[in-house]
Amino acid sequence: MVMSSSNNEEKSNRLRKKAEKILQQQGVQDPTLYKKDLESLVEELNIHQIELEQQNEELKRIHNELEVSRDRYSDLFNNAPVGYFIILRDYNIVNVNNKGQEMLESQNGDLIGLPFTKYIHPDSQDTFYFHLKEVIDKGNHQSCELQLRTTSGQSFYVNMESIPVKSADTEDKDDYDSIRAAIVDITAQKEKEQISRQFSAIVNSSDDAIVSIDKSKKITSWNTGAENIYGYKAKDVLGYPPD
Repeated sequence: MVMSSSNNEEKSNRLRKKAEKILQQQGVQDPTLYKKDLESLVEELNIHQIELEQQNEELKRIHNELEVSRDRYSDLFNNAPVGYFIILRDYNIVNVNNKGQEMLESQNGDLIGLPFTKYIHPDSQDTFYFHLKEVIDKGNHQSCELQLRTTSGQSFYVNMESIPVKSADTEDKDDYDSIRAAIVDITAQKEKEQISRQFSAIVNSSDDAIVSIDKSKKITSWNTGAENIYGYKAKDVLGYPPD
């Protein structure tokens, strides 16, 4: 009987030490807890185990939600119908989506780490420099028009909309080190504008009277030739029906 009692006490001490060790590993610092009897200690251990399991389930849920959110963002970024670029202050490209790569005739992330200025036409280099400076230094949303060049040297026009991106290693809310830029090809629009300017120049330089009238039979254009022949200035007839 003495031997049995001694064995039970030794077993109880081992269980107690094991329970105390587990609680210590779980970060339980309450000193009064370790003075309780073994039954209370084991009960406390079970409570902490349940709490840890609940916390673990919550962490798994949050992790899964973050993964879903990340996948949605990645899909939106990579498959957007416009070019998305993240560009550092030193002009290097940090990230670019599929459309952006397609616009510059690149693929498989070849643009990452390269200077964006490599793909800017000389006529637009200054425009981009001041655009980037304005966005990063002042933290302003800005837009500009640029002439870019593809890998093969083909030129095209784009509209760039940029917002500042805060530096990851600073707490200063106004410390920006890069921009997020959305780029839309406006080449067709620029070509139409060029044709329109050329046509206007031809019309205005003609000695003949050239007049345009819309569907409501109102004058929409009145060239210099018409002014000379009919004696009316354009400002006096535009928007009125011809007599």
